[in-house]
Amino acid sequence: IIDVSLDKTREAELAGGSRKFRTEFLQEWPTPGTGPYFDTSVPSNITGLVGKTVLLNCKVKNLGNRTVSWVRHRDIHLLTVGRYTYTSDQRFEAMHSPHTE
Repeated sequence: IIDVSLDKTREAELAGGSRKFRTEFLQEWPTPGTGPYFDTSVPSNITGLVGKTVLLNCKVKNLGNRTVSWVRHRDIHLLTVGRYTYTSDQRFEAMHSPHTE
C-alpha cells in the first residue's frame, strides 16, 4: 500500500525543506498564481497490491518550459526528470501522454 498523505508534522518538515530548496537551488521561482501548480482533481491517495503495477499520476498545470521530477525522499534519489528515468530500479518508468498540459 502506498499512502501519499502526510501527517501534519511531516508536512511541516517537508514545507520547510521545500522553502530552503526553492531559496537555494531554484532560479526565477514564479510568483504565486503565475507558475506551475498541481491539478487537485487527481487522487492523492493511491492503494496498490504487492507485486502489481501502480500508476502514480501527476498532473501539473501551467508547466511552461519546466519539467516534473520524481524524487525518492528517504535518500534523495532522482527517479525521473521529464520523460526520462534516471534509476536502475526497473520498478520505475516515466510516462508522458502527448499533447497534455
